[in-house]
Amino acid sequence: MTEEKIPTTLKVILIGNSGVGKSSFMNRYVNHRFTNAYRATVGTDFFSKRTVLDGETVILQIWDTAGTERFQSLGTPLYRGSHCCMLVFDVTSSASFGALDVWRKEFLVQGEPPDPSDFPFIVLGNKTDLSDREVSRRKAQQWCEELGAEYFEGSAKADMDVEQPFKRAAQLALQQDHLGGSGTFYALAAFMFFLFVFGSSINSLTIACTFQNKKLRSHLNYILVNLSVANLLVSGVGSSTAFCSFACRYFIFGSLGCKIEGFVATLGGMVSLWSLAVIAFERWLVICKPLGNFTFKPEHALVCCLVTWVCALAAAVPPLVGWSRYIPEGLQCSCGPDWYTTDNKYNNESYVMFLFCFCFAVPLATIVFCYSQLLVTLKMAAKAQAESASTQKAEREVTRMVVVMVLGFLVCWMPYASFALWVVNNRGHSFDLRLATIPSCFSKASTVYNPVIYVLLNKQFRSCMLMMLGMGGGEEEASTSVTEVSKVGPV
Repeated sequence: MTEEKIPTTLKVILIGNSGVGKSSFMNRYVNHRFTNAYRATVGTDFFSKRTVLDGETVILQIWDTAGTERFQSLGTPLYRGSHCCMLVFDVTSSASFGALDVWRKEFLVQGEPPDPSDFPFIVLGNKTDLSDREVSRRKAQQWCEELGAEYFEGSAKADMDVEQPFKRAAQLALQQDHLGGSGTFYALAAFMFFLFVFGSSINSLTIACTFQNKKLRSHLNYILVNLSVANLLVSGVGSSTAFCSFACRYFIFGSLGCKIEGFVATLGGMVSLWSLAVIAFERWLVICKPLGNFTFKPEHALVCCLVTWVCALAAAVPPLVGWSRYIPEGLQCSCGPDWYTTDNKYNNESYVMFLFCFCFAVPLATIVFCYSQLLVTLKMAAKAQAESASTQKAEREVTRMVVVMVLGFLVCWMPYASFALWVVNNRGHSFDLRLATIPSCFSKASTVYNPVIYVLLNKQFRSCMLMMLGMGGGEEEASTSVTEVSKVGPV
């Protein structure tokens, strides 16, 4: 039995003035539908279509961009990685035809194809079913010959000659497949599979151990369960969909799936991020006692968990209701907030700044402040008991673990925050789409290494997990104080 070859994914982008019928032509080709109701494309839209070329299966990822001037700034990131560009005009509008040269030049400047002189353009004339034609076939063909482009025309409304230009675009695009080699996609698919399997396993085990073992059902450990639930969301939805998409070399779940995956992964990631800040805050309250004899009660722990979800929803919901949006990012195999396009309609730049300040700077400041205060308190205790070797050892271990915790937070979120901030402040500068995939990989990897830092390196949790798996774990070690994990971290 011969092994089925993974289809190649090709990105084809449609550009041209507003109202020329880009969306209608794409919708007619992909969904075999047409509507007379005009709806201007806001920002971008995309569909995927599987087709066969000379016996080889390919996936056409077709992008439709808004044609109005205020959306032209979208081109900088969205044009990049394209394998073919279709310049669309209305044969009843000479103005739309005259604008094609501007659109073409803008694509070459902003899309930065590896070889501009050899990049394939297809010119498509729409609305040939109408009688008041202003641009003749001969005129369009003559311009295409001078340009070195191929010309097609048809009608989305009348379903005339719709399929042929897209098939030709696929043939030309197949020669421009430069988004990433098969090895890159398959390596990332393997990495996402690892994160899905180990992330789901270790976080599920953490939750199961907590509910099974009374010693772990302390309100001081609620936040660790909260962290594991958030990690399960990311690994179960984000890592799994990314694995399938990287294996197929394109995002296979469509625009609705993109919104769902982007929302769930962002929600889980934000809950995880804020949980790390709350863990630091809890330990500061318990160890440093800034409120004197204040007792941290179960209701306080539940409020802390609730706060993480409220903050996460405040970050994850806006892209669903118009403040930014969820789109394929990097190698177009996973979805996240739109941090690399400029769009007045979606206000992407303000959303990125909101994420940076509210979801990165504030939690990081909380973590640094709380752990620095915790270290000061422990150093004072160690100084007062200088003769105690165990106290000195505990101080060194806690210092080491605090450094690991802060580094873990930075490794997870610094790539995302710094790269997004760089793109926002360097509009028009080129960047490799493969590099745009790295931040997402780091954030998803936190579903594995955060449990290792906060759970497995804790004697109490580690012993209970080993006992649950039938691999030992002494009763003496398992009887460690239930407050150990929230007092000084894993030791």
